[in-house]
Amino acid sequence: PALAACPNQAISHNWAVESGDQRVSGDYMTKLVAGRKVRLGNNQEHYRSNGRYSVRVNGQTVNADSYRFYSDGSRCIGYDEPRFDLYVVQNSQLILINMNGGRFAAQVTN
Repeated sequence: PALAACPNQAISHNWAVESGDQRVSGDYMTKLVAGRKVRLGNNQEHYRSNGRYSVRVNGQTVNADSYRFYSDGSRCIGYDEPRFDLYVVQNSQLILINMNGGRFAAQVTN
């Protein structure tokens, strides 16, 4: 099977940013999360330092061969069908915004 690949550039999407959201750069996000975990409610993402990604959802782990952050703060997860989301900061809180406009408080851990 063909491996999914994240595009070289961010996709064009009208992200549901709110007043007070501060955009962050892809470099910022890479430095913040590479080799670390991010808790989103009961789910936990793991951005491995080798470029792989996994997320634990409802007791199950889903893996991807890659992740990539873009200059606008959006990210791609290299699933069979790539997933795109945006990270922003609101009142010193890291927030993930999904493509449907859902907002999730994120906590970076070791």
